Amino acid sequence: MKLRQFAIAAAMAVAAGFALTPSAGAMPAPKLTADALATGSSDIVHVGGRGHVSVGIHWSGGHVYYNGYRGYHRYRHGYRRHHGYWFPHRAFVVIVPRHRYIPVRPYQPPRAVHPRIIRLSHAHKQWCQHRYRSYRLRDNTFQPYHGPRRPCVSPYY
Repeated sequence: MKLRQFAIAAAMAVAAGFALTPSAGAMPAPKLTADALATGSSDIVHVGGRGHVSVGIHWSGGHVYYNGYRGYHRYRHGYRRHHGYWFPHRAFVVIVPRHRYIPVRPYQPPRAVHPRIIRLSHAHKQWCQHRYRSYRLRDNTFQPYHGPRRPCVSPYY
């Protein structure tokens, strides 16, 4: 059950992260013609670098954020330093995708539990009924003055 609660909390955290990250609206790309590609038009600019951005870090309103949590330049108690800023520990929580690491098994209905039937002798029943006024035959228990019900154990048991 705790695993299921963790998976639900992780999914909600991912959804909240997507909802809070700023994103540009969808814009159409410029149409490239065969002439522009062949002549090497000056409108096309080659961007250097390896083509990746630090995952999770973005700036908004003059502040830096990592995975949705604001970072600070100065030390803060309980925060962790990352790329020159101090972020709360919650910013570094690893969310494990459920489908990759947790095997999903098909639903199996719970097995029926059949109580063990104990045949009690007539002498045992008579002894318990005479000894305890609160004796209950169906589960072979009696109610003492203090505490929960107890099983009746007779010399004929």
